Amino acid sequence: MLNGYIHESQGFLMETYVVSSKDGYANIRWEPSSNAEIAGTEKNGTILDVYDEKGEWLHITYGDSPHFPVAYVHKSQVKKEE
Repeated sequence: MLNGYIHESQGFLMETYVVSSKDGYANIRWEPSSNAEIAGTEKNGTILDVYDEKGEWLHITYGDSPHFPVAYVHKSQVKKEE
C-alpha cells in the first residue's frame, strides 16, 4: 500500500451510489444510452463506484478486471450513499 498525495488535476474521487430501482434491479450498459447493449444487471442494495457523469448517466467501474472496465447506469436507478 502507498501513502501520499496527488494533485487534484491528476486523479479523481469516486462517489458511492447504491442501486435503488422500483424494478428491484438496474441494467448496467456499455454506453450511456437505453439502446446500448446490457453489460449485466445489479440488484437493489448493490454498491456502485461512480467516477463521472454523462448527462443522466453515471460512469461506473464494473467487473473484476484489473483494468477497471467501465459501464453506465441511469441516475434514476440509483441513489447516492450518504
